[in-house]
Amino acid sequence: MFNIPKPKPGEYAPYAVVYVDLFTEDSDMITTLEDSLKGAIQLVRSIPAEKLDQPFAPGEWTVKEILSHIMDTERVFTYRALRFARNDPAELFPVDQDLYVQNSGVNERSIEEIIEEYESIRKSTLTLYKSFNDKSIKRSGKVSGNPTTVAALVWLTAGHEAHHLNSIRQNYL
Repeated sequence: MFNIPKPKPGEYAPYAVVYVDLFTEDSDMITTLEDSLKGAIQLVRSIPAEKLDQPFAPGEWTVKEILSHIMDTERVFTYRALRFARNDPAELFPVDQDLYVQNSGVNERSIEEIIEEYESIRKSTLTLYKSFNDKSIKRSGKVSGNPTTVAALVWLTAGHEAHHLNSIRQNYL
């Protein structure tokens, strides 16, 4: 497997720089995604069960809702990466993250069920991302008018997760 190069500005929406810049130029995103799966599970298991479905402040998401949001977003990013890697020219559009969280029903689920789903999604993501080659990783498409490369979507998958796991650490530990 080759190292997926850090995307440059212009390869993703401007707001996403906060995710890409969480990692250095020489970061290996496949290893990062493999390692962060273990770290996410350890983090969640370190939080008392009674806190997992309680927001840390009014109007904020619960830990379970944050995990659901990470999973939904990872699915969206991998779908986009697949479409662009296969040279699909259709422009893709954003999803309403709040709508997705509101309708997830995740707070009624056990943390073990959520962790099982999280692991399954990540394994699928890694299988897809490892299948990309030098050609496909450079391909791009548009998301809401923003050019987006396959490489950027790999980095955004890791960065988006890291961003939200950091917020869980800050607010729940």
